[in-house]
Amino acid sequence: MLKFLKKLLPPEEKLFYAFFGESIALTHDAAILLADIYESGMTEEKLDKARELKDKSAEVTHRTLERLNLTFVTPFDREDIQTVAVFINKITKKITKAIKNSKYYQLKEFNDYLRKEAKLLVQITNELKHSVETLKKDANPRLATASGKKIHDLESVMDGELKDAIENLFSNQQDDALTMVKLGRLYRDIESVVESCSTLADIILNIVLKNS
Repeated sequence: MLKFLKKLLPPEEKLFYAFFGESIALTHDAAILLADIYESGMTEEKLDKARELKDKSAEVTHRTLERLNLTFVTPFDREDIQTVAVFINKITKKITKAIKNSKYYQLKEFNDYLRKEAKLLVQITNELKHSVETLKKDANPRLATASGKKIHDLESVMDGELKDAIENLFSNQQDDALTMVKLGRLYRDIESVVESCSTLADIILNIVLKNS
């Protein structure tokens, strides 16, 4: 009977926010790891760390959805909670996929374009942490709007970096065809991550505005 009543009563809102915070922190850690790899090189230890981050992200998402299924009253729409939880995990998986590919492609070195793009991704995921914070009921909708704008501005900078990288890829006569293919795929991996980050920022803004 007690368990049944707990399902009917409003849960501690902090619980879902804590899940989101834990999950997006893992996303940011994965971006930092990618930047470190492009700056100082790949090691088996770093690859293991990427797998660990991916597994932890999946575990947090599972706990979030499990709790959601057991909760009758939620801080905002159940579908929105599920969307945010799954989307954050999706971004982490994409970053760890880029790390995995960076290992398996066995490039002789990581170029300046990859380093710049990875550093920008760190900035974007850091801003996403602030964006996730705006989901809290006492947060100001203006903060969500400002955070979303920062992420879109950083996305525009990234678009420019990716454009330069692709142009250099086809104008640089020093790289062989296979290296060009590998670099092109890594650029697309990063582009896909950034697009997902931008989409998540829009989703969060819509949720905040809907519940403000």
